[in-house]
Amino acid sequence: MQDWNFTPDHQITLALSADARLGPTDYTNDQIWELNFGNSEPPALSLQTTFGLRARICRIFPRFIFDGQVITNPEHFYHPITIHHYYPNYISISFKPFSCVNVIIEYWVPGSHAIAGRSKIINTIDETCQIQLEWAELLVPGTDGNRMASNEIGLTTILAGQTVNLNPVLFLTGGAQAGNSPYPSLNLSYDIPPHGEQESQWVHAALSDTNASFQLAKEIINTNWDAEFAHISRINSQQLEICTGNQDWNTAFYLAQTIAEQLILQPTRLCKSSSFVSSRNPDQGFSLLKDGTDYNHLWNGQTTFDTYYFKNFLLPRSPELLRGMLDNFFATQTPKGEIDWKPGLGGQRSQLLATPLLANMTWQYYEYTGDIQFLNNAFPKLLNFFFSWFTSAHDRDNDLIPEWDQSLQTGYEEHPQFSSTYPWSAGLEISTVESPDLISFLYRDCQSLISIAKLISIEEEIKRLESIADKLKSMVEQSWSDHFASYLYRDRDSHISSQTETLGELKGAGVIKIDKEFTQPLRPIIHFFSKKEGTHHVQIFIHGITTTGSHRIDHIPTNRMHWHLGSGYITSEYLYKTIEQIEVTGISDDVYVIAQSACLTCVDQTLLLPLWAGIPSEDKAKILINLTIMNKKRFLSPYGLRSSVDLPSLHDIPEEFFGIHLPYNSLIIDGLVRYGESKKAAVVFSRLMKAVVHSLKKDMKFRQFYHCETGKPLGAINSLTSLIPIGSFLEILGVKILNPTKVEISGSNPFPWPVTIKYRGLTVIQQEKKALIIFPDGQNISIDNNQTRTISIKKPS
Repeated sequence: MQDWNFTPDHQITLALSADARLGPTDYTNDQIWELNFGNSEPPALSLQTTFGLRARICRIFPRFIFDGQVITNPEHFYHPITIHHYYPNYISISFKPFSCVNVIIEYWVPGSHAIAGRSKIINTIDETCQIQLEWAELLVPGTDGNRMASNEIGLTTILAGQTVNLNPVLFLTGGAQAGNSPYPSLNLSYDIPPHGEQESQWVHAALSDTNASFQLAKEIINTNWDAEFAHISRINSQQLEICTGNQDWNTAFYLAQTIAEQLILQPTRLCKSSSFVSSRNPDQGFSLLKDGTDYNHLWNGQTTFDTYYFKNFLLPRSPELLRGMLDNFFATQTPKGEIDWKPGLGGQRSQLLATPLLANMTWQYYEYTGDIQFLNNAFPKLLNFFFSWFTSAHDRDNDLIPEWDQSLQTGYEEHPQFSSTYPWSAGLEISTVESPDLISFLYRDCQSLISIAKLISIEEEIKRLESIADKLKSMVEQSWSDHFASYLYRDRDSHISSQTETLGELKGAGVIKIDKEFTQPLRPIIHFFSKKEGTHHVQIFIHGITTTGSHRIDHIPTNRMHWHLGSGYITSEYLYKTIEQIEVTGISDDVYVIAQSACLTCVDQTLLLPLWAGIPSEDKAKILINLTIMNKKRFLSPYGLRSSVDLPSLHDIPEEFFGIHLPYNSLIIDGLVRYGESKKAAVVFSRLMKAVVHSLKKDMKFRQFYHCETGKPLGAINSLTSLIPIGSFLEILGVKILNPTKVEISGSNPFPWPVTIKYRGLTVIQQEKKALIIFPDGQNISIDNNQTRTISIKKPS
């Protein structure tokens, strides 16, 4: 990475945590830090954490004392901070607190229970420099505990404190003494000769016992720090180095890879391979129950959808990690073939069926590794999982077109049609709908299974899979609408893409009289709106004639209702040709009730996935791309692709709803490339980057969403789905690095400048019409990039 120079108005923070590639990680007691460049109290260059909310705050910061002047605030530094290296568990910086003194500080997280630092003070003048360095620690404990204070263990002065179940210790080498600052501190006084330097090390360890914390600190002090730092540098040198004509893009690609590495945690007793969390910040990482079962959705497991997105950062660097994550899914497979949607490091299970992306990822793993043994082992598991989607539990009308069980499986939690946690959602039960996105996932997985079966010679399964692929493709094609220039949802039982119709309204308990026969059968949805939060003991009775011509009174009990923050809804299990009335009991007079038919003509980003799956013909793909995806009045916004269009109402909807959803943008970009539209894919990606760069320039943070019209950063910070998808950038660029000796070039560079990619001695320079590949041994080749070609050399023996 290039040096990053910061002025005082850059008040940023950078996360630091244990690197699963280099040292132990503790899933239930993971202490995560961030380095704050002055936006703290007191203003200082401070490391800070809450130990997973076990403390209100813990800050460690340096104070420099020279010639009667005390400097703590980076704004007062003679020369501001330069960041030389930033890795998941390591930061190296330099600055000048005074004109005659240069300071280099390295911060290092050797494991989940400690953080360490090495300081070098350099006298830059021709006379002796008398300077003091203090390391202060401000600990504000949780519900019980003690602030940091100087303490003696043997002949060593340390700082020690206590918060909840932790007894942190700060240990500084060089004969440190208790400082005289307003904060608990350890002080070192130096007489540095002309152009000389002084070095010291410190360790902060936090275990449940003070002596144990001190012993851990001493162990870390006694390690070979130079060797450790050299190892850190070697490991991180394997990162893809991407150099474009835009330095802000280069920074974004570097940071995205660094933060992705921070999300990985080592295996546990209940999860045999490494996994990842969705975000990793100082308020996370502590399990009160000590097993992780109390963690929220950000830490309780890996989904196939998130793993597929994480693949953007795993290939080609760490295919073995992808394999381990696939093994985590396979380990949950039941005798029925079902694989859990979200297995966790604490042994968590979601009891939902995984999004069908596993065969796709397995095939991609093989493409990068050539590991045919893994294909042989995985194929029967993948096949059984694929067919588990076609059982009556998930294909409720037994027409070989399965339905989602919950909207969570789509990877689009804010879904305007199906979400269960937003009062503005349509409240439609997703299992009553046949969804083109699910069929696209299944179709793509089916194609991967066919590829695997052909490679490992499982001939008897190929025809069966090809028949199912044809059936899935046919369903998606039947859901196409020329009017909307898009695929549409259709009702599970009627196979109709119905439009919404208001059936009636009511305030309080009573009867909604309808007495209407419909031209097409419809499925009622009943919404409840209350100013008071909580559930109601509501009972619903729908009187009408079903599609079979029989009269029915459908009783919907309380336990089938979905409630969230005063809003509730239910979708009928039945279609009706005629509805006479809907009777509602068990609610108070202030509850507003509205009955509607399901609207299946609203268009959202999930309906674009057939492009990613390779389903539409070339002609239909052009219509979808030009009239829908790249249409500025529909999906194409100034900052990427909108998540939804053609909604009947947009009032009372929070800003987050209008956020750009990076994982789906990534899938659609890949679909554009698949159909030869790399230039249009580059347009979408460049718009995404405009929002990302704006956020990074502000505070060096990625955001989960960006407002599609303004680019305003929204949502969680530095989460997995906030990271710019590097894999999609390489797809657009037409460069696929399989390993340092094998590269696939599949198209011209649609960006306005040459792009150079370096990886483990390999260099690829992708220009507008040519590509230059320089292999680690110095061999090079220049090719025209107007067609797909694989270039390789033999690996050295």
